[in-house]
Amino acid sequence: MTAKPPLRLIHHLARSGGTILCKCLGSMSDVVLLSEVNPAAVAAGVPLEPLFQAAFWFRLFKLRDVEAMARAGMSFVDRIAVIAERCAARGDILVLRDWTFVDFLGKPYVDQPSYRLGLAECLRDRFELRQVATVRHPLDQWLSWQNFRREHHWQHPFTFDEFIRACRRFAEQAVAMRWYRYEDFAGDRDRVLTAICGDLQIPFDPRYASLWPLYHTITGDVQGARGQKSIEPPPRREKGAPVPVDLDRHEDYQATLRLLGYT
Repeated sequence: MTAKPPLRLIHHLARSGGTILCKCLGSMSDVVLLSEVNPAAVAAGVPLEPLFQAAFWFRLFKLRDVEAMARAGMSFVDRIAVIAERCAARGDILVLRDWTFVDFLGKPYVDQPSYRLGLAECLRDRFELRQVATVRHPLDQWLSWQNFRREHHWQHPFTFDEFIRACRRFAEQAVAMRWYRYEDFAGDRDRVLTAICGDLQIPFDPRYASLWPLYHTITGDVQGARGQKSIEPPPRREKGAPVPVDLDRHEDYQATLRLLGYT
């Protein structure tokens, strides 16, 4: 039996520091990082098509090749396979940053989130997956999301219960693989990135430290009040939107803290 080719995936929820962490990974030598890839996004018509990222960001294909493959109606898995083959031929290391938003929050792209890692599920039969997840304290995520929603006029709000339910269901998936807290990454990024590179079997490249602020081939790179010139442990945003529940009695919130080791 022919061995399945390796494929590296990194999973995280919105507003959990995933963009800046992936800028660091993407800055490392020979890494091709495709951003917010998910079969449900393609099905919903969200413009995060991996072939176009591969062509325009990394020059893996010419535009006419991408147009021909699009006309041929290639499946999502076949598109990832042809990208992986081109990366391997060029000596590059392909990493897929999962767009878990569509699987765990959903609106407005899907009616009901699946609470499953759809990207991994659709690729598992074709590839040997190497997966890591990154997480953040759920209250910090919620407050950051509220700031994002106001600043960017997001028209599809989530209730606190919906958001924290997504955090819990994602945490349940994360603890089944290698996972890392954003707060630990911000406090000692070399240590955490070295561990993530080990899990994904990527050579750690310390030059990322000077390159990541210049890395722009990524989605979700929002320039907010925090800025993007340094990585530091983030303070809690106590002035964010009020929390409409008693956190001590909120089952999903407390379960998320326990799963991820927050006190």
